[in-house]
Amino acid sequence: MKLLAKLVTENNGQGLTEYGLVLGLLAVAAAGALLLAGQRVVQLYTDSNTAIPD
Repeated sequence: MKLLAKLVTENNGQGLTEYGLVLGLLAVAAAGALLLAGQRVVQLYTDSNTAIPD
């Protein structure tokens, strides 16, 4: 029981955990942005490619 109380009240490693959570959030946001913008980029490339005469 003392170990559980020590884990709850101890602050060691808190900064590293917060950095990990922020990094994870940024990774999810970047993946979401790529998924949303990916199709638009492909469509823009396709439109540009068809507009250029051979």
